[in-house]
Amino acid sequence: MDIVRCCKWCGKEFVAHKLQSMYCSHSCINGAYKARKRAERIENFENAQKTTEEQTGDFEKSPEFLSPQQVATLLGVSRSTIYRYASQGIIKAVQFRGLTIIRKSDIEKAFNEAPNYRKRPGFSRKQESCEYYTMAQICEKYKIGRKGVIGRCDRLSIPKIYDGRNYYFNKTSIDANFSDLLEDIDLANYYTVEQIMEKFNMSHNNVISYVYQKKIPRINRGKNAFYSKAHIDNCKRRGEDVDINWFSYEEIIENYGLSKDQISNSLRRCKVRTEKRGKFTMIYRTDFIKEVIKGRYGHLPRDPENGHLIFKTVDGEIIPSSTVAKIEPVPPTPEGYYSTEEISKKYSLLIKRVQTITRDENIPRIKIKSFNFYEKEAVDALLDKTQFFDGVKEWISVDEIDKHYKMTPVARRSFIHRHSIPTKLEYGKLFYSKTHIDKIKNLDFDGREYYYSVKEVMEKFNLSKDLVFYYSRRKSITKKKCGQQVYFLKEDFKRFMAMRAAKSQIYLNADN
Repeated sequence: MDIVRCCKWCGKEFVAHKLQSMYCSHSCINGAYKARKRAERIENFENAQKTTEEQTGDFEKSPEFLSPQQVATLLGVSRSTIYRYASQGIIKAVQFRGLTIIRKSDIEKAFNEAPNYRKRPGFSRKQESCEYYTMAQICEKYKIGRKGVIGRCDRLSIPKIYDGRNYYFNKTSIDANFSDLLEDIDLANYYTVEQIMEKFNMSHNNVISYVYQKKIPRINRGKNAFYSKAHIDNCKRRGEDVDINWFSYEEIIENYGLSKDQISNSLRRCKVRTEKRGKFTMIYRTDFIKEVIKGRYGHLPRDPENGHLIFKTVDGEIIPSSTVAKIEPVPPTPEGYYSTEEISKKYSLLIKRVQTITRDENIPRIKIKSFNFYEKEAVDALLDKTQFFDGVKEWISVDEIDKHYKMTPVARRSFIHRHSIPTKLEYGKLFYSKTHIDKIKNLDFDGREYYYSVKEVMEKFNLSKDLVFYYSRRKSITKKKCGQQVYFLKEDFKRFMAMRAAKSQIYLNADN
């Protein structure tokens, strides 16, 4: 149910969807609620004041004998304060069984015979003593924060001595347990967080997580933390003491010229002992030289200058020793078939992608001398379905769309899916139609000049957003959607507003 109503708070027209709706927005609801609560508080305060005045009345008209609660009301203090005055002898009171009575004349007498007012002296007995520290003195002397002082005292069971609101610490205990904070730090044996970040190219969060996981010893000085250089260098293996029995990946690459993939493949195929140190894999030197250098790659020559292994090449491509064999030439492609390279070149696909697609879709194939050839008709029927973007001449890559339109990867994927942007894949890289993206981003479509946007309707006819959509649903106004925006036909909206104005004029004349 949609009802046009007038807001009780701001007076604007709005479309109500329930009979109970009296306000046009949350801000109006909150404003009305706060006004109601304010009125209730004022009313409660006035009632309390009235009740207090009735209870207090005139001191002269009060009875001769009063209860502690009546005296508390007269003097404006709590009942417990009156009992304390009575116990201290400030106000005389008679205590019966279950009843305490104070005479009004005794209250007047307490004021008549009151001594001269004197300022109460301060109470700083412990602070002036030489045997205790205050919190501020500890923080200043040992360069440590309040939280650090409390934590260390709790951990070392150093007691607190309370004096009113203040608390103090025994000087002897503090000096005995905090003396290490005054010792100088040999910075040659420690890293700061900034030095670790710079030396090992780590972020601040990575440093904190790393020292926590590895349990690196540290020393705290105020807000600064210093971490043991020996422990970090040992975990990172950056110290001067290199273990001669073990290889690292970097040493193998430097000494023998192997790639990381070649090293990993050799470790899987050969019996070589390895050891994990942190995130680094260490390789036993004797096993690697015996099984890999002298065994698997023993037939390869070495470069006399740097000692790197020299692999045989065919047509300028480096061939690993495990695949060095008789290279047979590719046979000619039979009629009615594609080779893998021809499919890759025609449809801009990676070789690996071609092999995966043809295997998953069971494309008919023949095999000639270990080379696969695929039926041309089946390949075209399968891959031509993806080549339907005729007329799209301008394409944009993933990095370009993120940079040019300032979109995050999540926003980009959502935008492409929501607006069905034409997409193509070339050699494993995605490209999007720049023409379609610009058209949606610029909110451009054919006949745009004949339509109003929602904002234009609101400004031109002084309507709220709810009323714009209410009238568009009820009065059959032609709409067009572009992206997330809705546009209304100018001719239809003008005709409806003219009818509305004429109807309002008729009602006005009838009232007159």
